[in-house]
Parts: sequence; C-alpha cells; structure tokens
Amino acid sequence: MNKEFHIANCLANYAKSDAIRLHMPGHKGDATCPLGEFFPYDITELSFSDNLADANGVIARAQKDIAQICGAKKSFILTGGSSLGVLSMVYAVKNRGKKMLVARSSHKSVLNALTLLGIEPIFLNEQIINGLPQPVFENKSELENLDNDVIGALITSPNYYGRAFNLKNIANILHSQGKLLLVDGAHGSHFVFDNPTLYPANFADLWVDGAHKTLYTLTQGAILHLNELSLENEIKNALSIFSTSSPNYPIMASVESGVKTFCNIKEKNLSEFKRAKQIVENALKAKGFCVIESDDVLKMTIDLSGLIKGEEIVKLLESNNIYVELYNDDYLLLMLSYKFNQKSANRVADVILKVNTAKRERAFLKNHFPQRKLSYTKAISSKSELVEIVNANGRICAESVGIFPPCYPLILPGEVFDNSVISRLLVENTFGCYGSKVKVVKEEKEC
Repeated sequence: MNKEFHIANCLANYAKSDAIRLHMPGHKGDATCPLGEFFPYDITELSFSDNLADANGVIARAQKDIAQICGAKKSFILTGGSSLGVLSMVYAVKNRGKKMLVARSSHKSVLNALTLLGIEPIFLNEQIINGLPQPVFENKSELENLDNDVIGALITSPNYYGRAFNLKNIANILHSQGKLLLVDGAHGSHFVFDNPTLYPANFADLWVDGAHKTLYTLTQGAILHLNELSLENEIKNALSIFSTSSPNYPIMASVESGVKTFCNIKEKNLSEFKRAKQIVENALKAKGFCVIESDDVLKMTIDLSGLIKGEEIVKLLESNNIYVELYNDDYLLLMLSYKFNQKSANRVADVILKVNTAKRERAFLKNHFPQRKLSYTKAISSKSELVEIVNANGRICAESVGIFPPCYPLILPGEVFDNSVISRLLVENTFGCYGSKVKVVKEEKEC
C-alpha cells in the first residue's frame, strides 16, 4: 500500500506556490479572510488536481490505495456523506427487483432512497429494549426462500449504538439465492482496522463507510466500496447523478489521509486509550450506571438506569465544556477516539462522580415498534393531511418521523401514532415534522 497522501500533497504544493488563481472558488486562496488558513487548500479541478467524476490522477491513486486497505475491488470517495453512498447503492440495484430487506431502525437515508426509487422495504425482525433498537441477529427464515422481486438486503451494521450483524451468515444465505448484500456501515469505518470479522469487505457486494464519523476525516467525507463489479457502471452513473459537480478537495484529501493514518494512530495510542476509557467506566459504575454491551470499542452507550435524566447530566457536562454525541431521558452516548487520553477521561469522570442520582421512573417503557396498519408503499402513496402532533394518536403515519441524532425513524409510513411516540416527538431536532404538525393518511369520510 502506498502511504503517500496523494490528494493532500497535491493541495499543499499548490498552496505553497505563488500561483495567480483565475479559477473557482471565489476566495482565491486568500489566507487573510476569516477561516482563511484553510482557503489555500480549497481548489477546483485543474490540470494537476484530477476530477472526482472521471478520476485518472491523484484522486484515482488515492481511491486505489483506499480499496486495497479496505479490501474492496473498487472504492469511490464521497463528499456528500454516507447518505450519498446509500442513495447511490440503491440506485445501482434498482433494476434487480422491487423489494429490499432492511432493518426497521435504518437511517432515514435508507428509507428515503427506497421511496425515491420505488422499492418496497421489507422490515427485518428487530426489538426495542428500554427505548433502544437492537438488531435481532439474523433470523434465518426471514432471509430464505425470497421471491424473485427481492433484490437482497440493505443492512445497517454497526448501528448507531455499536451493535453489528454477523454479515458472513447473512451473505451466505443471500448469495446462495442470487441476492445482493448491501451494507450501510456509516458508523463502522474503523472496523477494518480493529474489528475485521464484522467489517463488510469479505461479505458485501456494496457497502458505505462514513469515514468522517470515526476516522480522522472532515465532516461529509465518506467512501462507497464495490465488490460486485457488474454494478460498477451503475454506481458511476448514480454518482454522476447525485454527487455535486464541485466536490470539496480538502474533504477528499481528508478521506484518503483518514484511512491511511487511522491504524498508526490506533497503535500509538491504544494502551493510553484503554486506560482512559476504563477511568470513565469506573466512574460510571461507582454511580450505578451501566455501559451497554457493544461491538464498537469507540462507542459508549450509557444506561442511566432511572437514576438521572439525560438532560440533567448533559447540563453538568456542558458546564464543564464537555459535549456528548446523543442523549435522551434514559441514555447517554459518547463517541470516543483513540486519542482519548487520561487527562480528558479524568475531566469526564470528575463530573460523573459529582452527579446526584435518585431512583425515578424510566421515560421510555415502550419496548416495541408502533403497530403497522398499512404497507409502507400504500401509506406514502395515499392522500395525506397535516395534523397537530398532540392530536395524532390513532392516526396512520404518512411520512417517516424521528429525531436527529440518531436519524432513524421513530415511526414509519403505515404505522399508527400512539401516545408513547407522540411524547418522544415533543422535542427539538426532529425530522418529518412541519412545525408542530405531522403528515398522516387522510381518513375517508363516511357517506
């Protein structure tokens, strides 16, 4: 593997030159502007900088190296995040059937892609345990004897909370029937380095890595990997349609450098990281909290065990300049990196140990998904209307609704609103809401 940073070196060489920039972008590399330190590296397609849409230079070399590291036959750098990769994967297989097996707690981009391309989702078995979705590791009967209209499965692995599927078993069952395995691995880019048996490379036909989530990569940097070469032209066509024609060069450079540096950073900091993580876990244990079992060493999902509301502990953390990935009434999610050290861990632990805990009733006692009354496709194609969220109890959902993060729907089209779902949507940072209203299937009036 070539460890040269092809794209980053290209940008650095241009930034150091005294070039007169008579091209996009408009800042012309002026380092004196606000955030100007980044501007000299922000360029466009020039004679030496290659073109992501038809790569044959530094970008092509970077993509070739990434594929080699990640075990793919082809890899494509994305500057539109994992969502672009998910949309492109579904587009590439759209002519192979009209149904797709998906996890119920898939990211909204999965459902959006299926809706856009007219593919019916078939939801795999899944459970909610005290408010958290947990994959039911492959129920063999769900994957066998699939009809001709089923393209295959689009599996989210690992999920937002670090739980992963056994992709090998799923792939064997699907491939024996001539079906495809697609993987939304948005949260598992680092698995290729520290959990390879759960990484999609040896099992999936197509998969996405959300590099910016866990690697040392700028936000929106991601990778689409291809092992089924018969899909290559369709993938390129999809990327041509859905990608910007002006991809960000620093993002592209950071995808390449992120992949190439992660393993070295991990090895250099591994022992320090383990000690730091243990400090936090010890503090949590001392206060009676529990860390949920996970396949992802960089994720810590903390069950607050009815001892304190997430909002209360987050206020304490933020008053000490500590910010977490996600919280709700019952859970806290920390996303770590291998540079997490004992100094940082001690700051977090000090706050945790000062928390005043008291037994209280859990907020999310509902341990099942909403009842389904219509098929997904029937619901989204039905006439709809907007109603106040607080008045939606008993109505059929017509558009996916949820909270971000984690950006998976709390309720899907065809499912019935109940008071448990409604209470969880009375917060900020929702999607699928129109102010205080949600879209529901319009009820036919009796004559």
